[in-house]
Amino acid sequence: MSEITESELFAEFSESFESLWGILEAQAGRNFGSLTVQARKTVAETAIFLSEMLERVKLNEMETNFANSWLRQFWHVLGREFEGNFILRFCYFDQNYAIEPAPTVHSMISLVVALRALELYGPKLTRNGTVWGYLERDMPKFRKALERILGEDNAEERIDELFLLFNTIDMLGAIEDSEKLNFELQELTKFTESIQPLFDNAFRISPGLKVYAADLVNRIGLPIKVSNLPQNLTGKPGAFLALMNLRLGNKPSLDQLEDIRHPSALHLWWIARAWTRRLNGESRVGILPFYHRLDVDVIFRLVWGDARELYEIPTSQEEMKNVLKLTSREIKRQLYDYFHKHPQVTEFSRLRLPAERDKADAGGEISDFNVEFTTGKETIWVAIPIKSGRESNSQTRKRMEQNFLYQFIRPIVEFETGKIVVFPIILVKPTLNANEFLSLLRARLQLPILVLDIETYTRFLKREKLLL
Repeated sequence: MSEITESELFAEFSESFESLWGILEAQAGRNFGSLTVQARKTVAETAIFLSEMLERVKLNEMETNFANSWLRQFWHVLGREFEGNFILRFCYFDQNYAIEPAPTVHSMISLVVALRALELYGPKLTRNGTVWGYLERDMPKFRKALERILGEDNAEERIDELFLLFNTIDMLGAIEDSEKLNFELQELTKFTESIQPLFDNAFRISPGLKVYAADLVNRIGLPIKVSNLPQNLTGKPGAFLALMNLRLGNKPSLDQLEDIRHPSALHLWWIARAWTRRLNGESRVGILPFYHRLDVDVIFRLVWGDARELYEIPTSQEEMKNVLKLTSREIKRQLYDYFHKHPQVTEFSRLRLPAERDKADAGGEISDFNVEFTTGKETIWVAIPIKSGRESNSQTRKRMEQNFLYQFIRPIVEFETGKIVVFPIILVKPTLNANEFLSLLRARLQLPILVLDIETYTRFLKREKLLL
């Protein structure tokens, strides 16, 4: 594949996971059962294939952490769905189908895909809980209703019901410790053998169903016949085909990947693209962590004061030259002098400021200087990675971007809170303008990161009378 810049990598990821960001953000603080059918399917599909990609190809440690930050959110919203009576849709499937066939089928598909995601890679259902009891109790009734519907004379028109059949088989195949559900799996598997003519007709109508059938034949040995698959599929069918081929060790071409880049399948397209990149030996795939979007400008004012007043303070080349000479240890002492008298710093954090000041520049630290603030309603963490002039001045801009960027993003994942903002201090000559790259990321991705460059930090030191 052609070389791609880090900015382009992140832009691809941001575009592809934007809908997932929206789903997860909308779920914050809400009760269980509030996912739409499409949102549930999108989250479950992404959880399954992202987990599988992590198993099949190794990402570096940082990107693995970023991927897991998404998976933790996926498991939370999917698992929460089963805290209520959602599982009872198996029991009432026949009744609901008689009233609204299409919505009932699509809702059931989203349910079984979510269950498969949880059983394969997430927190499994509690085996002695009520939800598990309902699942074992109601599966036979659901299975018989689905077999009856697909056995009717007009079943050739019921492509969605066949998708439900496949998804149910796939879900049951993910459960290994239930004799009752294993029996239901065997019964549905035998049923598929009896309706081969129905599949033959459906495969001509729906290439997506044909791809899913071939996948089930490969993965779990489903005993149905599937002829050769077309290789030029677009959209979601093409995305599932690409992921199936990647599972088999076959890399899709650039043209194939471009064909599946469709709004309905961007989350799947990105996983296929990232998976292919790793198989091609590329070191990074461009994943960013999940984070709660905060108003960084408001927090900047809380931490550093009014930005407009700060930017009105004049600076000279000689002053900036002196700031470029600062070491990381000297910068930490300046931050200590500022924050120990800051009224919004929590008492817990104030007691820890000496440790932050004296902390060694070790790779194992989340960031160079961390401070907890109170806004009056809640507490937030501010992480301050430091790149002094002595460290940064010998680096090219490209090398700085590669070496520093992930360190700036890391605190968003490592802090055990959704309330985290990162203010990197990057002290380099103004002509290099290393801040430009992160400014682009902030504008495009809304990352909770805002850089203090050489001019801003010099103004800050002058205001605080810390500039010698």
